[in-house]
Amino acid sequence: MNQYSLLCIIYQIVNEEDRKQVLELVSKQESFKNLSFGTVTEGKYQLELLCHQLSKAQKLMIYNYGYLYQCLKGSMGIVKFAEKWGRLLQLEKADMKTIEKEWSEERVNYIKNRCKEKQYTSVQCIVEPEEYIEEFITKLIEQLLVEVYSTDIDEREAGRITQRIILTNLDAMEYEHPEDHRLLEVLRGNKMLEAPLKLFVEYDIERFIKVQYTGSNIKVTPTNMPYIYEAVKTACRILNLNKMPDVYVQQGFQINGCTTGIENPIIILNAGCLSLLDYDELLFIIGHEIGHIKSQHLMYHMMGQALPYLAEIAAQMTLGFGSIIGAGIQISLYNWYRKSELTADRAGLLVCQSHKAAIKALMKCAGYPPQFYGHMNEMDFLKQMEQFENLDSEAYNKVVKVLSSLYQTHPWTVLRAKELHEWYKQGEYDQIISRKICLTKVR
Repeated sequence: MNQYSLLCIIYQIVNEEDRKQVLELVSKQESFKNLSFGTVTEGKYQLELLCHQLSKAQKLMIYNYGYLYQCLKGSMGIVKFAEKWGRLLQLEKADMKTIEKEWSEERVNYIKNRCKEKQYTSVQCIVEPEEYIEEFITKLIEQLLVEVYSTDIDEREAGRITQRIILTNLDAMEYEHPEDHRLLEVLRGNKMLEAPLKLFVEYDIERFIKVQYTGSNIKVTPTNMPYIYEAVKTACRILNLNKMPDVYVQQGFQINGCTTGIENPIIILNAGCLSLLDYDELLFIIGHEIGHIKSQHLMYHMMGQALPYLAEIAAQMTLGFGSIIGAGIQISLYNWYRKSELTADRAGLLVCQSHKAAIKALMKCAGYPPQFYGHMNEMDFLKQMEQFENLDSEAYNKVVKVLSSLYQTHPWTVLRAKELHEWYKQGEYDQIISRKICLTKVR
């Protein structure tokens, strides 16, 4: 988060008549004399992305000062401000209420009277506070554009200094879903997979897939999207993965990620992950992908993705008989594939170390509308899991669920949440976390 981005957000918070004044006040400050304001007015077109880059502390600070500003200007804009910025900053209702209670009518009236006595405008009251108002505010611009900006990256990406446990010497077997491990061993011993494996190597499918991804998307580096780079670095440290994979961002509003490659895996994240997830939720998604690498899922994942094409080649070579065999292999492979996703979800939870963030990330993956993110209710989603499970009480529903998922690589999102929630409740997560003694401050 740079000074320009923060200024864009502040510029959009204040009323039209005060925007010019904000730029004038900031330009007078020595620390911002080289800051260009030429495109600040265009910030409204990327507000969601800019707000996403804020830490929780920055979000709360902006909401605090923004709410005060609206109070000083008059009550007409307060409701709209709370609705718009509560959504953009993805704040919890409880946090918003706490801030709003701070600025009681009595306190705001006191500030207004003091401002009138000094002939200060609302914006100057925020940007250039004097000693008489130091009880409730520090310099907003200076606080946001200097102190917050210069804060060590470890302290701001999660909105607070978060204690995350480094799982030293973690073995994937400690958290893998038992069916994932069992079915993968079955696949490795399946003679029918020898032909597809041979075709996979012969046609160099891995190289083809990697070229497709790396040629069209943006690579994440320490200087290009460092927010994402540090998140991946953190996930690798927590899961004890020694070699950090390359990461690319591709166009796509949906919250999704994938991992490909065997010797040198790469992770591909949709741009939607960056604009729609908070830091803990992003860690869950990245941890999920790192989990696939750690459990060595990738060769069979890539085969699963390529199998329809390999089956077509085999069918042409065997006058159609290969397609029958291919269908059987595909069903078996996809059955394991779905179980491997449950393992990866566990890895994601171990990385973000927040049950709430993991469930919210899955809710967003399931299609929760961004405009309602401030009203997400995990308990309702947990009830939906129970309702989905209760469908099995009727035999026909159970058959429908099985048949409709035969050719799916991923389990139903509700099922994923249910499996992860149960694993968390059973205490295995706590056993892995609590038995580790290396507690380190990481992002």
